[in-house]
Amino acid sequence: MHTETLTWSEDVRHPLTQHLCFVDPAATTVVVGTGTFKAGQDMPSEGFSQYPMREISIVLEGEIETESAGKKVRLNAGDLVTIPPNQKQRSRFLKDTKLIYIFFGHRSKECEADA
Repeated sequence: MHTETLTWSEDVRHPLTQHLCFVDPAATTVVVGTGTFKAGQDMPSEGFSQYPMREISIVLEGEIETESAGKKVRLNAGDLVTIPPNQKQRSRFLKDTKLIYIFFGHRSKECEADA
């Protein structure tokens, strides 16, 4: 698991700031979505979950405690986390939270929207 806090360039001549670059030649699918969680909510409700694709989440609002690969981190608005494929994880939402998630990698079924 990798985390970092997002920053923005103050130099209008160079307005973009790169935060993460990841290359996966086997990546065949990208899934982008949003999440809204209430304070006190756990995901999953019990145990751990794991996904066959790399996950990148960007916290827009709120606070999350995430555990993955034996490491616990607190994520706040403006933080980014990436979790490798098939790595067990769980999250507890400490405040009402909104986030953007991106999954990418190999997926055996096509996206429902593209079917």
